[in-house]
Amino acid sequence: MNGFVGLCVLIWITRVSGSVFKPKDNLTDLSHCTVDYSQSGSVYKTFYDLADNLVEGNETLALDFHFAVLAPSDAHILLSPSDPVSKEDSVYEIVIGAGGNTFCDIRRKQKSDVKASVRVKDLLSALDPKFFWIHITKDGVIDVGQEGEELPFISWTDPDPLPLKYISFSTWSGIEAKWFFNCKWKQIEKVEESLTFTEKLRRDLLFYYDPYVRPVENTSTITTVAITLQINHVSLDEHQGSLELYGTTKLVWHDEKLRWDPADYGELDTLHIFRREIWQPDLVLLNAIGVVRDITQNTMMVAHSSGLVEWNPPVHMKVWCDGEGMGMWPSDKHSCNPVIAIIRDYPNIRLEFDRNESSLSYRDSSEWKIVEGGISLQNSPADVPIFEIVLTLQRNSNAYNTIFFTPFMFIAISVLASFWMSPLGKMKISVCCAQMIVTVILLLALAIISPKHPSHAPFLVSLYSYTLLALLFAIVISTVVINLCRNIKHTSLPHLLCRILTSNWMSTYFCLPKTEMPLSYGKMSDKTGDLQSMWYLLGLVIDRISFLIYLSLIIYAISCYY
Repeated sequence: MNGFVGLCVLIWITRVSGSVFKPKDNLTDLSHCTVDYSQSGSVYKTFYDLADNLVEGNETLALDFHFAVLAPSDAHILLSPSDPVSKEDSVYEIVIGAGGNTFCDIRRKQKSDVKASVRVKDLLSALDPKFFWIHITKDGVIDVGQEGEELPFISWTDPDPLPLKYISFSTWSGIEAKWFFNCKWKQIEKVEESLTFTEKLRRDLLFYYDPYVRPVENTSTITTVAITLQINHVSLDEHQGSLELYGTTKLVWHDEKLRWDPADYGELDTLHIFRREIWQPDLVLLNAIGVVRDITQNTMMVAHSSGLVEWNPPVHMKVWCDGEGMGMWPSDKHSCNPVIAIIRDYPNIRLEFDRNESSLSYRDSSEWKIVEGGISLQNSPADVPIFEIVLTLQRNSNAYNTIFFTPFMFIAISVLASFWMSPLGKMKISVCCAQMIVTVILLLALAIISPKHPSHAPFLVSLYSYTLLALLFAIVISTVVINLCRNIKHTSLPHLLCRILTSNWMSTYFCLPKTEMPLSYGKMSDKTGDLQSMWYLLGLVIDRISFLIYLSLIIYAISCYY
């Protein structure tokens, strides 16, 4: 009899002194727990101090952590000595419900170095929170079990235990989870007496609210999501072919689970709710670079007593952008189309876009400006709703024009002037050679600054490449003209050519000196000076014709640029 009484007393002491987390006991209320929401694709963002969970005065137990999680699968817990951590740091990563809620892991590093693995199915649920405990001893024994069970479902001993200080939560990409931990032990009846109207409303609306179920009484009801968009800044990396867009958006929908009578709650007509506490449209950036979700930031939602929910989160999108306009750099235009879709519950969701409250253009001193913006909506019962932002961006190229196009104008004028310089002077070839040096320097600068594209060379690069070639031909032409004018010729030009060179219309249109062909031109008695004057006129005509050709090419190049 004494042994039986002693056994009963021992069991009672164990239950009272133990730290088993019983969700259905009146001593615990999930509304008094710290709540964390994760949808970060195995990225740990928020770290919590473990000081309240470290055990003192116990010879064996070092950490006693209790928590609950609401997730369909892949609940990740990170225990680390520091904040933040890198992928190479030594940590404990515990994964519950991995592989579609079929197995669990204990890892020594993030996503690697698996130390223990066990196949346990259906530990997690997207409908009801599941409760777990983590015990870590001073000898390095790591035990993970379910509340109400004394034996762990996975365990591993670390021969070199880590000095743990922080804990963080995450999920697999595309999985959302709601975490409850550091719950306060209070009598529910006593807590209700001190609740404010806001706290009471939050408890009544959110305690049994499932954020993963569309909030409608009839599953066939269509949920209409109205979207507005304000673009604040765009940044295009033409080297990588990527666009980053920053702005704010407003999403409005009706939540049939968030209706109340303001008279029952002190005329409280609105309630501010944290993200992930209620259902929200599952926005996915289809052509994203990197993470396709998390394009909206963590901001509060406003719920009205009528069930209307308003959400005004900042948005950050990073998408691929075509480089077809690279050939006109730095006056290039690019078409970039971020495509947003709603994946979850898509057969019963419709999108609406409010053009009156939206703005797809912005005033900013950045390098890029939006010259054209539009929205394309696709609502089909058989496919996901798609919200496509159609943008045409152009570079603010004033600085580039000043730096790179102004030298071209100087080079062009210098080359044109060289065709009017006297072939008997010393500057004719020197001017073209100097411009070649300037052109080579500018080409080297463009090779460093201008973006590279496999099929489209920037216009300025092509312009200066052709300019370099034109300068080479100009030097050749100047050399020929100087040779014709300076070297004494002993042969005469054909009479027909001489008559053309000395005609009035040639001297008028080509600005040639008026010269008459001597009657004895070409005969034995003709003087060397008369012969040379005709060759001199021929050189001038070549210069004038070259001037007209180069002038036409320069005008064409300028028209192409602008």
